[in-house]
Amino acid sequence: MVAAVHPFLPINAMKGTAMNPPTTLVMSSGGLRSLVATATVAKTAHPALLFIHDGRAGEKSYYRAFLDQADHFEIKQRIELQLPHLHAGGGGTGGEDRQIQPLAHLQMLTVAAGQAAKLGTGTLIWPVSVGEHFDTLAAVAESLVLLEHAVQLETGKSLKILTPLIELSIRQVVELGRQMQLPWQLTRTCTTAAEKPCEACAACLARAEAFAALGFDDPLIAAKV
Repeated sequence: MVAAVHPFLPINAMKGTAMNPPTTLVMSSGGLRSLVATATVAKTAHPALLFIHDGRAGEKSYYRAFLDQADHFEIKQRIELQLPHLHAGGGGTGGEDRQIQPLAHLQMLTVAAGQAAKLGTGTLIWPVSVGEHFDTLAAVAESLVLLEHAVQLETGKSLKILTPLIELSIRQVVELGRQMQLPWQLTRTCTTAAEKPCEACAACLARAEAFAALGFDDPLIAAKV
């Protein structure tokens, strides 16, 4: 069990022995996008992974996936932050997530950017994807520019926030991961508190549709049987 700490203080930061500062900080939820984003930098950069305990339903499973992905890519530098208020209550009817709090993504990004600045890391990767929702794309791009400017003003350090998957649909994310031969069984998508994927929530259905469209089985579901 994670010890209670101030919600904006890191816990278990930089586990293990003393390490060199990372060149890239990847925000990882343990999901599909996190796996793909981490894979893009695991061999070419010196990354650290950041997991935010945000109080969502099924957080234990997401956290386990985060650790599994870190182990898979042999990434030793892992940072955890506490923002449990983002999903107040941690679950609604049937164990599904309650509606995320207003400005939750901006809160997570701001705290992640602060952590990157503290580490002296010049790059922060946010594995978000919105597909062809152009209004959302424009809003995200504008928010990131403002946040990068805020970091520069506050810390005097330059930070680049990258969203390498932002224009991809979930099907395209899965297709990219398949080309990279990634282990999908190390991911979490379900928005319920169930230990295993419910295969009925909107996230599970979208995931299943993506794998079906590409004509191959989801290893996570196969492992469930």
